[in-house]
Amino acid sequence: MVRYYAFLKKLFPQTTYPLSFIKINLFFLFIFCLFSFLVAGCGKKEKKEESEKQVSGQKIIREGKPSFDDKKVSILTKDHPPEIIEIGFLPAHPVTGDTLEAKVIARDKDKDKIRYFFEWKINNEVIQASEDCVLHQPIKADDRIVVAVAPSDSTETGHTVKNMVIVGNAPPEIALQDQRLESDIYYATVSGKDPEGDRLTFSLKEAPEGMKIDENGLISWTINKDISGEFPVVVIVKDTYGAQTLLSYIIKIKRAKR
Repeated sequence: MVRYYAFLKKLFPQTTYPLSFIKINLFFLFIFCLFSFLVAGCGKKEKKEESEKQVSGQKIIREGKPSFDDKKVSILTKDHPPEIIEIGFLPAHPVTGDTLEAKVIARDKDKDKIRYFFEWKINNEVIQASEDCVLHQPIKADDRIVVAVAPSDSTETGHTVKNMVIVGNAPPEIALQDQRLESDIYYATVSGKDPEGDRLTFSLKEAPEGMKIDENGLISWTINKDISGEFPVVVIVKDTYGAQTLLSYIIKIKRAKR
C-alpha cells in the first residue's frame, strides 16, 4: 500500500489521497487482475477442447499449431477382421478318388486383401495345414473330411470356420473289351473295375432274345440264321453298395443276298 501511495504521489505530486481512496483502488486492481487470470485460463481450456473433436465416432487430432494453412489431420480408425460367410466343397458330393477343394466366400469391411489358412482332417487326423485350398491326399468311401479355415488381413485374424463332408462310394467302371463271332455264336467280354475294390455283378438290362451274361462279364448269344438288323444291348455292372454303371452298344447283323 505504501508503494502504491508513493506511486500516486509521483504521478500527481500536488494531490492529497485519503487512505480509504487508496484501499478502494487496490481492491479494484486486485479484482481486475483476478478476472484477467481466469479469462486467460478459460481461453486455454477452450483451445485444448477444440483440438480434439468426435466426428462420427472417429477421433480427429490436429497436428502442429492451428492456422488457416494447416489442414493436415490424422483419422484414427479401428481395423475390422475379415469374416467367412460360407465354405463349400468342389465337388459338392465327393467320391473315392476325387480331388477335393474348399471354396470360401468371405468379406472384409475395410476392403483389405484376405488370406486363408486351411487345416484338413481325415477321420479326425490332421493331414494337411497350409494356405492351399486343395487337399493333396487320396480319399475313399466313408472318409469323414473336415476343413477349418482361418481368414486374415494385414493386421487382423478373423474367426475360424469349419465344414465337413463324407466321401461317398464311387460307381464301378465298365468297358467293352472285344466282340467275336464263332460259327453262329456271338461272344463279347465286358470288364468292370471298382475304385473301392468291391465285388461286382453283371446283368443285362436290354438285350436280344436268348442273350446271356455270366458272373465274369462274358456275353454269349446264339444267332438265328434268319435274323438281321440292329440289336441294342445295355449291360449293368453293380458294386456291393448298389452303385451301378451302364454300358450301351448296338450289334448290327447283315445277311448276304442270295
